[in-house]
Amino acid sequence: MGTGPRAPRRPRRRRRAGRAPLELLRFDTPQRLSPAVADLYRAWYTDRGLPADRLLAESFLLLDPWQALRTGSVPYWSVFGTETARAGLAAYLDGTDPYDEIRVLLFNHGTDSIGLASAADWGRTAERARKTGVLTGVDPAAYPRDFASLVRSHRGLRAIRARYPMPLPLDAETAAAAVSAREGVDWRRLR
Repeated sequence: MGTGPRAPRRPRRRRRAGRAPLELLRFDTPQRLSPAVADLYRAWYTDRGLPADRLLAESFLLLDPWQALRTGSVPYWSVFGTETARAGLAAYLDGTDPYDEIRVLLFNHGTDSIGLASAADWGRTAERARKTGVLTGVDPAAYPRDFASLVRSHRGLRAIRARYPMPLPLDAETAAAAVSAREGVDWRRLR
């Protein structure tokens, strides 16, 4: 007794009252959240008194949440530059009020893969905007091998003149209610 190393103390369990809430967010595919998040941001901008008529369609890892907030752009994320992802964006546009501006960031992955939508197809989707519909930072002739677009797209976003103050964080309850309003998305508190 007392000659060997002491066993480490077990951490005390937190009292039930002090436990953090546990939330469940369930959806079947990654892109299922895109229309729900776009709806959420559009409503949030409107509630803040900002215009909600600028859409930023982002692709894979080519996204810029900071610039989306600073420019008052409604984010819509696509998994990749595929025709399925482009059709998802088109379906979202079919079911929502029109946007004055649509900017599309296309991730260039280096090969003409099966199912990849062309830059022209993405451009036609962007042209559904009432005023400005563009591929931001992408050279359509070089897509999907336009690796410089990774830099040019961020420069293109910084060139958007409208700037808004960064908002306070959106509370989880408001986000959960808005996101859950979309079919196929379930967000609820478990405890």
